[in-house]
Amino acid sequence: MLLDISKAREALFNCGISYADFAKRFGIHRSYLYNAMNGIATPGRKFFAAWARFCRLYELDFLDFIIFDEA
Repeated sequence: MLLDISKAREALFNCGISYADFAKRFGIHRSYLYNAMNGIATPGRKFFAAWARFCRLYELDFLDFIIFDEA
């Protein structure tokens, strides 16, 4: 399971949320969020839990931001 980074960035921009705001509000370290949103780090369980809370709060469909890798 991967994050569609371009859609995620667009969602944050459209909701007026900066990386720092997202990190503070949803309990993710800013550097981890920055790395995940720039493809440097692979988002994990804690990130996806925060992203799910963000989606619920802003009435977005969590699955719109997920890429399922084929195994």
